Parts: sequence; C-alpha cells; structure tokens
Amino acid sequence: MKHGSLYWLAYVLLATVFGGQHPVSSAELGDAPSTIPPAAATGRHAVPRQHPRLLGSRERLKRLARERPEAYQRVVRVAREQDADEHAKMVSLALVTAVEGDEALGKRAVDMAMKMVNGPIKRGHVPFGSDLARCAIVYVRPDTFILFDRVISRRPEFKKSWLLQAISRPEGTAPNLVITNGKGRLFVQTLLPRDPEVRFAEGPELYAYDGKTYPTGRDTGAAPACRIMISPSKPALADYFLHVLTAKDSSSNDSVPKAVARETASELRINAGGTIVAFQKHNAGGYVEFSGQRHRLPEGIVLRAHARSKDN
Repeated sequence: MKHGSLYWLAYVLLATVFGGQHPVSSAELGDAPSTIPPAAATGRHAVPRQHPRLLGSRERLKRLARERPEAYQRVVRVAREQDADEHAKMVSLALVTAVEGDEALGKRAVDMAMKMVNGPIKRGHVPFGSDLARCAIVYVRPDTFILFDRVISRRPEFKKSWLLQAISRPEGTAPNLVITNGKGRLFVQTLLPRDPEVRFAEGPELYAYDGKTYPTGRDTGAAPACRIMISPSKPALADYFLHVLTAKDSSSNDSVPKAVARETASELRINAGGTIVAFQKHNAGGYVEFSGQRHRLPEGIVLRAHARSKDN
C-alpha cells in the first residue's frame, strides 16, 4: 500500500504541529493515565508532559536547531522557499512550526496532512489497482503503536504491500521482527495478514520498485538500510494489515508481550499487553479498553486545540 508511509508521516507532523496532542485515535481517551500500565509498576520512565511528545519536547527541538544550525537552515529553506516532495515539505513545515512557533507554517502543514488522512483514498485512474484505503493508529502509552490498514482493490490480483523503512536489517522471522539502531529497538508484530509474504529490499534494491530504479538525488543524512515489505500470500479484493510496534531501549533484555488478534465478520479485536483495541472492519471507529473502562475511537480525524504552557 503505497500511501502507508504518507499516513504515518501525516500523523507525526500533526502531533508535532499540535504540540503532542494525539489527533487520531487517542484523542478520544479523555483523562487517560500518562502510562498504561503506570510507569511505577513497570520500571519504565514516565511519558514526558512537555510537547510535542512524539519527537521530543519543544525545548529539545530548539536546542537541536541551535546545536546544528546548518542542518536546521536546510530544513527552514525547504519549509519556506523550496519546492519539495510531500515527505520533505510536510516534515520541514512541522519542525519549523515547533521550533519557531510560526502558526502560518503550521496551518500549511496541517492542510497538507489533512488532504491525505481525512477520508479514504480513492483511485480515479483505471490503471491503478487500489480503490479504497483506510488507516487507523492507536497509541498505547508509553511505548506501543497499533496500526490497522484496510485496502480494497478493483482487481484481486493487484498486489498490496505494507512497507516499513528500517534503519538496519531486522532480526528474527515474520511475524515477529526486531530492528535495533543505537540505543533504540523496535519490535514489529504482524497480526494480519495471516501467513504473510515478507521481503527485505537492501542495497541497490532499496531504490527500486516494480522493476524500475529511483536513485536518490541528494544526501539527507542517515537513510534506511532496509525496506520491509509485507503482503498477503493469497490474492483478494479486500486485505487487512494489522501491526503492533513497540519501542524499547536496546540495552534492555525485556521482551514485549505477544499481541493476539481475534477476527469476526465485522470486527478485529487485539489484546496488546492487557490493553484491548477493537477496529471495525467495514467502517471507521472502534474502541479501546483498559483499567476496566471502554473508550470509543472517533469515526474520523479529530483535531483539538490546547492551551500552551509557559515551558513549551
């Protein structure tokens, strides 16, 4: 599914522009605790309350801009002047907004993101195979993301793939992969599709797709070393992709709880470390259950303004 990375990018920049307010699924969780379960019970550090949480606090981003002025000025030029691809433009707009507080740039970033995430993707050209795609993301504090993608094609033989760009080659075997980079480690659990086809693209293949090569034209710093491609093993008109991503310190020997998915005709229900998340298969929406309470997921994109504190 080619648009998966753009969905994720849009979510990241919305979290940055809106100072860490989670605009998709977790926006409806009300006064949820800062960690699930509480940090004291797990020995993990608490989720910081400074915003934006997803990319670090605003002060940290400002400090990085001061420490690496040349790199930051490249970001500013892309945000304010240059024509760039959607990835580079949206990320640059969001980061400059977070560092400089430029609300006009923030609005441009949100407008770009909302075109991608507010509603299903419709393919209007006959040669394209994908007709409808939906994406849902739930953040389970402090370290887990649950991603659900539904793709309906016009032809069952149209091959759909869920992509993840990895900074290093994963360890393990599907459906459980582990990506380590420096002090961080990402655990990737594939719950759907069942018995997936998994392929790694490395080296020259990293910049090739569908028999064509797309070499990079510039050096933007650290780049992925491997592209993970996960596809259903059998053709179908409708395919579901369900993944659980958990971030840990690489120095920790802790494993992550095995996520379990139960599927009915209308619902996918996931148990991830005691937190229950359910997605509707044919419509947007669902719910989250933890600590004995159920919270409904919004049936669309929810953006909430919040008062900025003095330390942001």
